[in-house]
Parts: sequence; structure tokens; C-alpha cells
Amino acid sequence: CKVSAIEASTLLDMVQRHILPAASAYADRLTQTAFHKENSVPALSARMEKTLAQRVTDLGEKLFDTCEALHAALSDAPAADSGIDAARYYRDEVVALTQKAGELIGRLESLVDAKAWPYPTYADILFSV
Repeated sequence: CKVSAIEASTLLDMVQRHILPAASAYADRLTQTAFHKENSVPALSARMEKTLAQRVTDLGEKLFDTCEALHAALSDAPAADSGIDAARYYRDEVVALTQKAGELIGRLESLVDAKAWPYPTYADILFSV
């Protein structure tokens, strides 16, 4: 329970302080590019930028909602030394939300520009060996 609480708290900190701001800034950059393309040369399509911005925004909102639920789950969690009931709660609530957040982060990482992503990507880790 204690390890799960520490991991979840660390995840919340990373998401709130780094990942969500990076995703938001990237979506903003995409919308600015779309705006400039459409206003500079109206014949230019900005479909790619708009679609990517929408996907990043949608995933960011899902991640935000998941983190809100994770924060609530941690606040409502029984004491870590409460025995099997606490272990079940952490497994069913905290760990499940942590895994869901991880999946959303992975999907966001695949869309956000690597230069804007606040942490090393999986590709960075794999190919830097």
C-alpha cells in the first residue's frame, strides 16, 4: 500500500507539473500554426494541426480526469497498515487508476513533439544504450 501510494503521488506530481503543461503547450502551438496557415494562405489546409490538437486535448482532458480520480482515491484510502482491506482498495482503486494514467501518458507521448515532451521518450531510452 505504501509503495502504491508513493508511486501514485509521484505520478500525480509528474503529470500535473510537467506532462499536462507540455501537452497543453503543444496543442496551443498546433492551433497557432493552424490559425496562421488559414489566415496567411486560405487555400492551405490546417486539418492535420487541428486533428492533432484535438487528439492531444482530448487525451489531456482524460488524463486530467484520471488524475483527479486518483487524487480522490488517495485521499479516501484507508490507512496503509489496515490489512487486507487496504491492500484490496489500493489494488482496485489506486493501482488501477495509476495504470490507466500510464496508458494515457503513453498515448500522449506518441502525439506530442519530442522536443516538447518533458521526459525521455521510450525511443530515447531504447536507442541511447
